[in-house]
Amino acid sequence: MDAAVRLGYDAPLLAAIAGRLARAVIQDMRRVDGLLSKEQVISFFFELAQAYVSARFFGDVAADGAMDVALARLQTVDAARTFAFAEVAQRIGTGDTIEIEKIDLVPGAYTPQAVVRLKVAHKADKASAKTFVMQLRLEWGDWYVAELQSVGLG
Repeated sequence: MDAAVRLGYDAPLLAAIAGRLARAVIQDMRRVDGLLSKEQVISFFFELAQAYVSARFFGDVAADGAMDVALARLQTVDAARTFAFAEVAQRIGTGDTIEIEKIDLVPGAYTPQAVVRLKVAHKADKASAKTFVMQLRLEWGDWYVAELQSVGLG
């Protein structure tokens, strides 16, 4: 990766390298198997690699400093959106039935929000439906997934 930055490769190539790095790392997921979904692991390493490459290539930051930037990136709202979207995408990709139960719009001076209550069930077993609350934020004219939470029993 550092060699690619020093050689001055362009941004699309560096993004492809970051994507390959993320895929290579998830090949060995035994340590997080059962704790995190594959989509969340991919999103984590994509965010980490993208921030690292950007700091090295565009910011001309040394390797250690670029890693600090990348780790800080993982704590941003944008990264949280990526992780939440990965969870939603994984659910949709499995063919689950997703039903919108309720939408509440919450006005705000800076960031209007929507809170969506979803029921997600496997096609074969609708009785085992799980309830999720997805929070969306309106920023720059677009709605973004800000958070996705499962709702416990009781």
